[in-house]
Amino acid sequence: MATSAPQNAGSATPALAPTGHALPFYRSFNGLDHLYTTNHAEYKDAVALATLKRHRGYIFPSYEPRTVPLYRLYRAQNGGDHFYTTGWEERDNATDNLGYVDEGLAGWVFPDAKSGGVSLYRLYNGEWQDHFYTVSTAEADNAEKNLGFQKEGIAAYIYPF
Repeated sequence: MATSAPQNAGSATPALAPTGHALPFYRSFNGLDHLYTTNHAEYKDAVALATLKRHRGYIFPSYEPRTVPLYRLYRAQNGGDHFYTTGWEERDNATDNLGYVDEGLAGWVFPDAKSGGVSLYRLYNGEWQDHFYTVSTAEADNAEKNLGFQKEGIAAYIYPF
């Protein structure tokens, strides 16, 4: 079954996820840490402890044209924090200076709106020491306005759910 190519983030019509290669990018929240994964078994284990769970979009498990790696890091202190970035310099700084452990690649994503997909916003709550990611502008605005998160920009571009 053919699907449409990804469209720019500003498009009124969202892109469809490609069949076959892209995997769901699951989100769970255990009250302290947001976890994002394409591994359904890991997601199911996290959901058993989670208070909030959602499928946020699709990312690729391996390189596809125009994609870049999305690094996954984890810091265990203060209830834990999963951190995701496409920047190897930011990854290295987090492991060298901020107490994060490199957990490898979460998957492959688009680096900009021209390549495809929709914005995956990155936010951080310093009090909770938790990173939060969402494709929803309204959800990002609410987290900033009502939950103490600060917007840190766009982490990547992914296929919407």
